[in-house]
Amino acid sequence: MNDNPTELEYAYLTKRVLQLTGLDLSGYKQEQTQRRLRALMLRFRVTGYAALVHLLEHNPTRCQEFRDFFTINVSEFFRDAEFFEDLRRVWLPLVLEKHPTRNLRIWSAACSIGPEPYSLAMLLEYYFPGQSYNILATDIDRTALAHARQGGPYPEVAFNKLPASLQERYFQKRDNGYYLDNTLQSWITFRPHDLQQGLFGQRYDLVVCRNVIIYFTAQVKRSLYPNLALSLRPGGILFVGGAEFIYHPEQYGLRSLSGPFYTLADK
Repeated sequence: MNDNPTELEYAYLTKRVLQLTGLDLSGYKQEQTQRRLRALMLRFRVTGYAALVHLLEHNPTRCQEFRDFFTINVSEFFRDAEFFEDLRRVWLPLVLEKHPTRNLRIWSAACSIGPEPYSLAMLLEYYFPGQSYNILATDIDRTALAHARQGGPYPEVAFNKLPASLQERYFQKRDNGYYLDNTLQSWITFRPHDLQQGLFGQRYDLVVCRNVIIYFTAQVKRSLYPNLALSLRPGGILFVGGAEFIYHPEQYGLRSLSGPFYTLADK
């Protein structure tokens, strides 16, 4: 296997992958992407980028496996539980205090197989009973979205950070895993969306985009942050991953609040 592909070979691969799968690998950090490509070629038993492209062109099953492999679907309920606690105690009450009767509009971007939007729904249902809300959950991976829409199955390890009271209240155990209560699913709309293609609507009270930005190149981040800012309504909150600190957020129209929480910059 060629462990040192040329820039031309890599550019050709990313171009064909975009055409075949809709995934724009050029927006992801090249070193990480090439490491994942090597792992995938070992799995597929092909040598070199040209052979990988040929396989993707002629084998739809492998093409779908490639797409699934490169869309990051590692997730769990209430991931980074301390930040969800901050959201519950500080930031959601702040938003609701300003507009106590308004229907909350929430966007869960890069939602993977669903634990994040469902965590948000459980948080609102359990701790803010009677509060009206709608959650738009998006992801580039249609296979992951199909999993999310059916509310499971989820393995036991997905509940490591979820309070036991919420697991008992909102999940049912079946032979192949845990499934979500149907009542929560009615408040969430799942739609396909590629973050690199721009924002998905505006005037959200809460935008949650966590643990995906870290994989993008600096260039993609510079275009993504302003779009996330534009998606917020005045006083809205942006919630990113704990390792996704935004340096100089004011250049993107944002203002730091605390930890992974941001809002629109004062004008």
